[in-house]
Amino acid sequence: MKKGHEKKRKFPHLLASKWTAVQAVLGWRHFIVCNRQDRHGIIFAELQSICHPETRIWVNAQTLKNRNVWQPGWQEIPSTNTTLVERTPESCNPVQ
Repeated sequence: MKKGHEKKRKFPHLLASKWTAVQAVLGWRHFIVCNRQDRHGIIFAELQSICHPETRIWVNAQTLKNRNVWQPGWQEIPSTNTTLVERTPESCNPVQ
């Protein structure tokens, strides 16, 4: 490989990025990427719930691009129950 032409790293800003699940995942919606792994050219992200650090999931990082599943940052998302509104991580109440 020529000098100065390093291979471009996929998802370079993945670690510590914040995500909101459109639908609750294990009862939570707000996550942060705490780890990443490259397995045979596929990047995986370990997401940790902000409100419940014991809740962790691994996802193919490519799925984070699907805005029907994940929103970047911590977003307020209306619940399917119109009387409830999803709270920001400061409130840390599980989604019912």
